[in-house]
Amino acid sequence: MPHLEYALPSEPLREFVSVYYRLTCPEPLVVDGERAAIAQLRMATGGRVTLHMPDGSSTVCTGAVLVGPTTAAVRFEIEGPFHMFGMGITAAGWGAFTHANAADFVDKVVPAATVFPRIEERMALLRTLDTLPQMTAAADEIIQGFVDQVSPEMVEFTRMVDAWLASSVSPMVTDLHAQSDLSERQLTRRVKQLYGMPPKYLSRKYRAPRVR
Repeated sequence: MPHLEYALPSEPLREFVSVYYRLTCPEPLVVDGERAAIAQLRMATGGRVTLHMPDGSSTVCTGAVLVGPTTAAVRFEIEGPFHMFGMGITAAGWGAFTHANAADFVDKVVPAATVFPRIEERMALLRTLDTLPQMTAAADEIIQGFVDQVSPEMVEFTRMVDAWLASSVSPMVTDLHAQSDLSERQLTRRVKQLYGMPPKYLSRKYRAPRVR
């Protein structure tokens, strides 16, 4: 039976990583799905998984992959035995860890090395660890190095957008514009860069889980 464990990052890092998780699946085949989500970094040390993305594409994943922000549910097929450590990357995390535009990764799966050039070092370390607490401690240490160099302006921007998303079941884009010194075009471009989609669609994505 698949076993999924969760752990929180250390408190100062929770603005950048939403959660850590470890999935172990001894079964030869498991088919399931997950709802639309923020970007995910997933490092598999055994087995493989096929992800069926909202745009109709399918990707067979082994090793370390980056799943961009998704706009709808993703179906997956795990071929075990499967072992994977992963983390949810917030918009602030995306800005801290990458130099990429999140909009280029929406509903896409890519080798993690595309964005994280030292990922094989991290995979080698992961293979030496046995428990989720060990993995989270190692991840915290690595992530802290990124956070120490983060742009305070970027973090303040994501705090503003996150507060706007949480302000209402159906947040109005005009309210976000009123809080920002950026022009409408600049604001849209910045939100897409960090969240993957413009404010209007971002509002819809976050509204859907609330009204279920």
